[in-house]
Amino acid sequence: MSCGDQAYKILIIADDLTGALDAASPFCEYGFRVKALVDSVKPFQMRDLNDADVISISTNSRQCSPDKAAELVDECLAKFDLNSFRFIVKKIDSTLRGNIFTEVRTVMDTFAIKEAFVAPAFPDQSRVIRDGQVFVDGIPLGKTEYANDAISPASKSNLNAIFQVEQDRQSSIRIFDAETNDDLDNVVSEYLHNVNKCLLVGSSGITRRLARALSKSGDMVSLDITCQSVLYVVGSRSQRSLDQVHAVKEEYPESIYLAKNGLVDALEKPRKNVSVIVATQDPKLIEPPSVVAARLARTVVKQISKVDPDLLVLTGGDTALAWLRELNISILEICGEFVPGLPISRVNLRGKESLLVTKAGGFGERGLFVDILKEIKERRGLLGRQEPVQ
Repeated sequence: MSCGDQAYKILIIADDLTGALDAASPFCEYGFRVKALVDSVKPFQMRDLNDADVISISTNSRQCSPDKAAELVDECLAKFDLNSFRFIVKKIDSTLRGNIFTEVRTVMDTFAIKEAFVAPAFPDQSRVIRDGQVFVDGIPLGKTEYANDAISPASKSNLNAIFQVEQDRQSSIRIFDAETNDDLDNVVSEYLHNVNKCLLVGSSGITRRLARALSKSGDMVSLDITCQSVLYVVGSRSQRSLDQVHAVKEEYPESIYLAKNGLVDALEKPRKNVSVIVATQDPKLIEPPSVVAARLARTVVKQISKVDPDLLVLTGGDTALAWLRELNISILEICGEFVPGLPISRVNLRGKESLLVTKAGGFGERGLFVDILKEIKERRGLLGRQEPVQ
């Protein structure tokens, strides 16, 4: 498959940055060249995207009102030649956060698509759909932490409830139950038979199966990487992210920096090549997460040479977006996954090329951060993008 081959041009539309990256990263494994437009607000050169087989865009609209979300989706899609895409995917959160109905409807109207296949299950992360109801680790979504998310709670836990107003429209929404990857493979198979008139809607679970279905085999390419220093920046308030920080603290207690409302005191050279910066909230001064994230990025980037990381791990969509804006980056080329669900790219950190890993706040088990450090010690390279077969 040649780069830019229209037969395989794929567009992924996500409502936040970490979602745009983790939905696109599985395609790297299967020989696709993948790029992400991470900040459509900033000026960018379309020619920098033209050689990609997969383009993933973040509208950064998850926390907006429904009307504003529709406006942002419209504005973003207006910048592209929509006829150049063979496959259209609307990436949504597997725990149903964000303006799901509004954004799906907007994409369908923009592309004049009459049918949507909705399958947000992510079995590999224990997120499944039964009778239209989302279950996380066997627990109904409404009884999990995601229903009470401090920033963007799931307003409903049943897909039928979210899309019930579609009954009054000519377009058709099909909701698929799925508890296994085989179930998702069946959804993808049916989608591919209806691709000319259908929008695929789902989480990274479905994009991973789509990448596999469209794959053209090739040899894996090892990215020659040696990490001497790792910096975690945690802006997400998700309990999962905080649990991951606590796990690191147990093994590297001297590595933790607390950044009240995003303000970081003087950083020091890490003793064990591990630094963890955690944004905390001052109860006397409650500020929007985006404001805290921007301050955190600004203050840490100024001191980045003290930490000098080879690997930067950003947790939370607001955190990742703020860092990329601070570094004046609008487009990323994704080169693989550190582990499934953790996309990896290369960025320039004040003159030094470093690896960037982004992580959604609610992603991963408690020991994920520690596991990353163990993985680095055990291997020198990471599996990355395959060379496509000509």
